[in-house]
Amino acid sequence: MEQRPIEPEGWAPAKGYANGILVTGGRTLYVAGQIGWDAQQALVSAEFLPQFRQALQNVAAVVKAAGGETQHLVRVTIYVTDKHAYMGAIRDVGAVWRDVIGRHFPAMTLVQVADLLEPGDEVVADGIAVVVVGDIKTPVGPVVTDDAVAAEVPEDDAAPVVDAISPPVADPEVPAQTPAK
Repeated sequence: MEQRPIEPEGWAPAKGYANGILVTGGRTLYVAGQIGWDAQQALVSAEFLPQFRQALQNVAAVVKAAGGETQHLVRVTIYVTDKHAYMGAIRDVGAVWRDVIGRHFPAMTLVQVADLLEPGDEVVADGIAVVVVGDIKTPVGPVVTDDAVAAEVPEDDAAPVVDAISPPVADPEVPAQTPAK
């Protein structure tokens, strides 16, 4: 996989992020919003910085579970309830980022929100990673088709089911997996 930062001509250099990342090769992983809770779904702290660290560690754990590494992240969005807390701790935020993610700075966005779902949650991080097919060391879970998803959603469920635009394409370099029953 190749990642190339994209910076429009004449723009001042981005600091701590890239304006764009052009990626060739690999498989795309979409990481859901991760909050500052541990594996038992308990917030690690009431404070911003420990929650930020844990949210990043959770993003990294999902990427690693898919056979990737943090340098495979190509986009990260951070949602905070208090941008002043984020900016007030910016040096520590940077140190935590480098400790968890490394000196890798993908395309990033910071968004302040009015509130988050879990009580006491101050930060959510999500991301997109492109994992090189050859890097995948273990099966990452069952292959899910539209029919399998539809079969698992009760008819009276209020959540919408979105049809896929195209069927999944088998990758010859990834072992076939049998859906879990």
